[in-house]
Amino acid sequence: MLMDVMNRSFGFVDAEAKFEHILPKLYRPDNAEMIHFGAFEGEKLVSSIGLYPLTLINGDKTVSSACVGAVSTLPDYRCRGFFTKVMDQLLSYAREMRFELLYLGGNRFRYGHFGFEYGGRNLSVHISGRTRALLSPAAYEVIPCDEQSDADLSVAKEILRIYERAPMRAARSADELYTTLRSWNCRPYYVVDARSASRQIIGYFTVKGESVSEIGFTCDIDTIFAAVLSVCGSAHLTFPMSFYTPEVLERVDHYGVSHNHMFKILNEDAVIHFLGADPACVRPLLSDDPRTRARQILGDPAYDSVTGTNIFISGSDSA
Repeated sequence: MLMDVMNRSFGFVDAEAKFEHILPKLYRPDNAEMIHFGAFEGEKLVSSIGLYPLTLINGDKTVSSACVGAVSTLPDYRCRGFFTKVMDQLLSYAREMRFELLYLGGNRFRYGHFGFEYGGRNLSVHISGRTRALLSPAAYEVIPCDEQSDADLSVAKEILRIYERAPMRAARSADELYTTLRSWNCRPYYVVDARSASRQIIGYFTVKGESVSEIGFTCDIDTIFAAVLSVCGSAHLTFPMSFYTPEVLERVDHYGVSHNHMFKILNEDAVIHFLGADPACVRPLLSDDPRTRARQILGDPAYDSVTGTNIFISGSDSA
């Protein structure tokens, strides 16, 4: 019943475009970590929201967080207050369980009413044949992640090792990350160093059409760009803002800066500390208006410079 509401709400009817397939980690019957809230009319489920607990890491600091997803209401039951009721129920539960931060993919028009604000930005770049002519990659080989390899965690563990080099990230296990890379019908690949006998994994990325949304690497930028272009004739890549360097920008066709997620702060002091700042120093500098206050902490483009990370800018810069 729950899966039916989500799929019908988003218009997913094709077998390859259903929540069971596009979000294999989050939306499956045996996932005990996923929490769902629903509104019923009689015995019929008509609206639902999912909450997925996920700890965020920033160096040696953590914050208790959760992702809000699959906000769904059947078409015939929209504009009748069901969405508001399930969201209010979710927020009440999140406070009761002492989550410090919630995040989701969405916009202010829909979620600003509930206190969600944008935080952090991404660097989006486009590469093509022009980029290829500028590259001097090391010897590499690109290998698609075979679903049968899920039973052999050696590849997944190496991918996790690269993922964990990022200073700010979600806490994930090897198999969870490996499964998450397949979300939204993406095809994951990993890159090995063809110069070494051990064929060490030096990068990974996911592809859907020309979009590369998940990427991590220990090799140089020329090698990872060349690896991506060997799979895609041209590609749009999304990076953390920490990749905003002359070496990257001089190789791409064009680039832009985009919003990341929307966040709701449930514990200001915990989030400020997570970002690397002293709450006692930051708090007096913040606006009295709750939404402005949240944007200042999270690093909205109206308040920060172009430097940042894939989730937040630093607390000191934000203040």
